[in-house]
Amino acid sequence: ANAAERRGLARREPPRGATKMEGSDDIICPRFSISMGGKALFKDARLALIHGHRYGLIGPNGCGKSTLMHAIGYGTCEEIKKAIPPNTDILLVEQEVAASDEITALQMVVAADTRRTALLAEARTLERLTDAYNLSLDESNGITPDELEAGGVRYIKEAKLQGDSFAVGARLTFEGREVTVLEEKDKDGDITIQDVVRYDEERLNEVYDELQDIGADSAEQRASAILSGLQFLEEQKAWPTASFSGGWRMRISLARALFRKPRLLLLDEPTNHLDLETVDCLVEGLKHFKGGVLVITHNVELINKVCKEIWVIEDQKVGRFRGEFEEYRQMLEEQLHAIADEDPEEKRREKERLERVAAKKAQEAAAAGGGGDNEGEGEGEGGGKGEGEGEGEGEGE
Repeated sequence: ANAAERRGLARREPPRGATKMEGSDDIICPRFSISMGGKALFKDARLALIHGHRYGLIGPNGCGKSTLMHAIGYGTCEEIKKAIPPNTDILLVEQEVAASDEITALQMVVAADTRRTALLAEARTLERLTDAYNLSLDESNGITPDELEAGGVRYIKEAKLQGDSFAVGARLTFEGREVTVLEEKDKDGDITIQDVVRYDEERLNEVYDELQDIGADSAEQRASAILSGLQFLEEQKAWPTASFSGGWRMRISLARALFRKPRLLLLDEPTNHLDLETVDCLVEGLKHFKGGVLVITHNVELINKVCKEIWVIEDQKVGRFRGEFEEYRQMLEEQLHAIADEDPEEKRREKERLERVAAKKAQEAAAAGGGGDNEGEGEGEGGGKGEGEGEGEGEGE
């Protein structure tokens, strides 16, 4: 075995025979290519993300780490998009939440659960339209035209309706579908009708059951606990998001991710602007997260404590890296310290070159027979209201 292989730095790509089983939540893309600005970042690469696994994604600057995240999170690559199972909830966290003078930190986190929001809206509509006839007679109920339209309520001229009777409760035909008369002809000559209700009480009960299953009643309590874990004081949770610096709005963005619990969580340099204590809270949150995680980071603690597999982007491919991230990082730092020239720009270029060399050696070790499963610091301070943002260590793509 060569030196790289003995040190556990061998890299291998996903098995060529990897395929997705019917009904699986895994993302198995046997081949994809991505180019940006005329530059090929990935060519005939393979991607295998197993549901529930936690991956760290590393590689030299400009290799396509963030581009790959976008391809998975936003469906910008057709081959990867087709490999994602239908209705898979994927959330990409790459920037802080928007600054708002009206939405509080707690409200912003709770709103991240779009399913809960949609179910609550449906329940509200169903509740208010259960007795559509009474609602239509009572002008003080506050029901909006849009809600009436959503419930199939219309105001139609008699000539457009087909039927023997136009009395309240009569069944008529309108544009080929069955409707019920809710109110007889008014002074404008309109008859109030409603599509025959198909959702009624049965659907409302289904919505109630779904809300109970997702713990809708405890949403604010859970969101508050997550914000507390990210060092928000009780009074800060009620502040509008515009009151926070960018670093603290990034914490709100991370809280939204942990609260929403997507099937696959994508994190692009999440520890930037976070202090050590908050990084620890993030690590603990991700360790207990039940979905899959793919993270780009230079934070050793985050990768070693959260990620079970490390993936390296090199030579337009995605491959598995054997060994812990600390080994990869130490190997680079040892060579960087030997550089006599202290010019920052020169050190940056040399670091990128060494990263490419290290990944290349790992690839050669893999080709020589290495490979196997791997069990798997940047920090800064964020500012709250009236505070400035801190500095984060590590680079993006």
